[in-house]
Amino acid sequence: MNTLPDFSLTTLVVGSGIWLLTLTVGMSLQIKLIRAIKQDRTTGWEIDFGHSVVMMIHFSFVTFYTITTYAIPNLLKNLWFYYISYTLRMLGNAEISYHSLIISFYK
Repeated sequence: MNTLPDFSLTTLVVGSGIWLLTLTVGMSLQIKLIRAIKQDRTTGWEIDFGHSVVMMIHFSFVTFYTITTYAIPNLLKNLWFYYISYTLRMLGNAEISYHSLIISFYK
């Protein structure tokens, strides 16, 4: 029984293009935000700066993780790869969630 999905080169190329386009737009918005934060240092600018950097790293990792695991589906069978990638993804999600909580306390 084959448990791996059928590999399609078209799906890989189109899906990767969409992921990379979304990543590029997100990175440009985060870079624009970082430039604005550096010019106008208001209360809590360190939190916003750190959050922007963590979001850039997190979504870069998620994008390349998704593309890589689709192109090489056997990576998901490797437990070390699976556990490390799961931990990194959950740490990124936790930071993004906690940032919202911290900002709500500030306001």
